[in-house]
Amino acid sequence: MKNQDWVILDVEDLNPPQIEETDGVCTRIFLSPYDIPIAVRGYFNKSGWFIIEFQYIVGESVRSEHLGCDLVLYIGKNSRRLYQLKADYNQTVVLGVSVLGIITKAITAIGQKYPKRKANYDVVKRVILDTFSPRKSEKGNLDD
Repeated sequence: MKNQDWVILDVEDLNPPQIEETDGVCTRIFLSPYDIPIAVRGYFNKSGWFIIEFQYIVGESVRSEHLGCDLVLYIGKNSRRLYQLKADYNQTVVLGVSVLGIITKAITAIGQKYPKRKANYDVVKRVILDTFSPRKSEKGNLDD
C-alpha cells in the first residue's frame, strides 16, 4: 500500500445483530457504535514498518503494548479499543512469515488478554483481512 488514505468502513456491515432467545423472547444485541471503527488506513513508514490505524466515533489516549520486538499495538487506555498497530515488515520478510498472519495472531492474543473486548478485536481483525489481504488489491495490499 503506497498511500495513507483513510478507507471509510460500512459500520452496519461490521455490526450485525446477535440474536439471543431467552424464555421465548428474541433479543437483538449489537456492539456499541463506539466500539466499531469508522475508518482504517495502512501504510509503510520510512523505517519499513507497516502501520494500520483505526478511527472511531470518539478518540482517547492510548498506551502501547509490545508483542515481541517486531509488533506494537496502541490500545485505548480506558476502552482497550485497538487504535494502531505497527509491524516490522522487514523482520517478517527475513523470517519468511506473513505480516498479516502475525498481525491477526497478535489481535487474537490481545483478545485473550482482554476477553471483554474480544468482539471489538474480532471486528478489527475482519477489517484488516478485508482491507489488506492480497485478494483485495483494489483497496491496497502489502504487495503493492
